[in-house]
Amino acid sequence: AGNVRTDHIADVYRHSEIFGKLHDPTEFRGRCGYCEYHAICGGSRARAFAATGDALEEDPFCTYQPHTNQSQLSAREHPHDHHSCGAAAAVCETCCLKAL
Repeated sequence: AGNVRTDHIADVYRHSEIFGKLHDPTEFRGRCGYCEYHAICGGSRARAFAATGDALEEDPFCTYQPHTNQSQLSAREHPHDHHSCGAAAAVCETCCLKAL
């Protein structure tokens, strides 16, 4: 992520690739990646990291089973679908939510 001894901690937090992905629920994998609540819940990234070595994997202690699975998602709901505005479908507030 960075080195707080040589870089400002705020810069590491704001510009590191992993911190960016941790704040973007469309980057989550497993059940958390296709769960209909991933934009508001996100699961525990710490538990995912402890169990798998990858903070973006699903939360292993989450008992919720998403109502959809990855193969059932429509193009609009797919967590990796990006819109023309450049934002991810799950987090787009620029144009997509205004259209609703």
